[in-house]
Order: sequence, then structure tokens, then C-alpha cells
Amino acid sequence: MKAKILSIFTIIGLMVSSSVLASDMPEMAKNNNYCSICHKIDAKSIGPSWTEISKFYNGKIEHTTSGMTLQQATGGMPVEKFLIKKISTGGHGNWGNQPMIANDNVYKQTTEAKQKDIKELVQYILLLAK
Repeated sequence: MKAKILSIFTIIGLMVSSSVLASDMPEMAKNNNYCSICHKIDAKSIGPSWTEISKFYNGKIEHTTSGMTLQQATGGMPVEKFLIKKISTGGHGNWGNQPMIANDNVYKQTTEAKQKDIKELVQYILLLAK
């Protein structure tokens, strides 16, 4: 009986925590189809999930799906700075051969507003694995 009750509370807790994550998602991720087409919070899509990205850049997994280490992936840059640059300019190779488009080209806002939104998205992603 205790195990059933514990299981029910665990399931409820997971449901609540998942909805909190989705509701806390920055506006850029909610409203920018370019992000959500390729990335989901906790499921692989065209690109890796944001949770997997978070785990890697927080040191909770050692390699990307392409076998890259953190040092190789970032080239030694601080993680937050690297991810802001990666989202802004795009790229490929860290998680496979599928390229990531440069959000600077598709996200139509002033540079200052765009960079603020990208930084907010990076901070959100990095918190997913903590």
C-alpha cells in the first residue's frame, strides 16, 4: 500500500515539474518556431533535447551524441558564452551532422533584444539538468 501511495505522489510530482518547466520556458522558445521545430524539452527531435544539452554542458554526461567532450565542443569558451554564440550563429557537428540555423538570421528583433532573449533561453536550458 505504501509503495502505491509513493508511486502516485511520484507521478504527480513528475507531472507538476514537467508543466513548470514548460510554463517557465522563455518567450523566445515558446514563440520562435525555429527553436521548437528541432528541440523539445525532454525528447530528441531533429536536434538534441534541451535536457540532454543541459546535462552535457553541466558536466552530467561526458560526450555528445557525436562523441565530443565539453572542451572539444566549446573550444574552451565559457559554456554560457559559447551557447549564446552557437544559438546566434548556428553550426553543426557537436550533436551530429544536422546543421543548426543561425537565429540571428531568422529571429526578427533588434540585436539587443535578440541577444537578451538568447541569453534568457541559454539560462533556462542550463537550469534543466540542475
